[in-house]
Amino acid sequence: MNDTSFAVCSMVRESLADLVRFADFYAKAGAAEILVFHDDSADPQLRASLEQIPGVIFHQCDDNWWNARGGRPEVVENRQRACMHHALATTQCAWLLGCDADEFMSGAAPIREFLAAVPDHLSSIQIAPAEAVFGPDDDIFGDDLPSYYRLPTRHRKVGHALALALHGLDGRKFYKGLLGHTEGKSFLRTSARFTDVRLHCSTDEAGRRSLPQDRVAPSAPKMRIYHQDALSYPRWLVKCRLRQGALHAYSGLSRERIRQLKAFERAAKSGEGALRRLYSRLYRLNFSQHAILRRLGLLEQRDLFAQL
Repeated sequence: MNDTSFAVCSMVRESLADLVRFADFYAKAGAAEILVFHDDSADPQLRASLEQIPGVIFHQCDDNWWNARGGRPEVVENRQRACMHHALATTQCAWLLGCDADEFMSGAAPIREFLAAVPDHLSSIQIAPAEAVFGPDDDIFGDDLPSYYRLPTRHRKVGHALALALHGLDGRKFYKGLLGHTEGKSFLRTSARFTDVRLHCSTDEAGRRSLPQDRVAPSAPKMRIYHQDALSYPRWLVKCRLRQGALHAYSGLSRERIRQLKAFERAAKSGEGALRRLYSRLYRLNFSQHAILRRLGLLEQRDLFAQL
């Protein structure tokens, strides 16, 4: 019988509320281990609160932790890779999912049922993303959580044309119909050996890259990584400011993400109203946008946190 036990690892700097949501989600989804790598000095209460959730293994990635591993890499992606390597070396589970703390894997079946359908010869799988977005009737500046998810187009040119048609000049900030990443995240078989380990796509010693999950097997349940790229307006402000203040530390920012940050910078100079308008244009669908994406099969409605 296939071992379908799985661990989740994430390098984080989120608030306690966001991290509790993340850890609680994966604990209920069946993760045996939830490896949290906090890349900063954290309030001891944060660690104590998280470790009350079953399966949480907390790593405080302060200077001492990094110095014991040759020093703290300046580039964010390299720090993430170091955390994934540590997780691979220490987990007792058969599978390891690397993701951010605003990403939640869900789909047509429980995660372990999906893993049971993965053929033995596959060393890693790439889980496709979906991106949270508010609907026309949602209170985007209130307590509502996003109730819809945009799906990426298969082809770049199609996504570019569609984004321009739906969003005008703001469409230049989208790639394949999304504002965030379109690659998804990699799920690794821990018994395999890898020459390159990355959050989005890994390569094993035979040179095989993570296989997109829709090519895994006809019988495999359809799954996605549901990305809460902008769960709330305050959180979006914090994330944009953090990225702006550390652009040198990101090696993989796309030109579309850079356009988003430049638009954020311009809006910030104009004041709160301009920031709110930008956030609304990017993360709330009007009735026309909603209808078109729904008709094209590029919009999904899902109450993610009520399913478990």
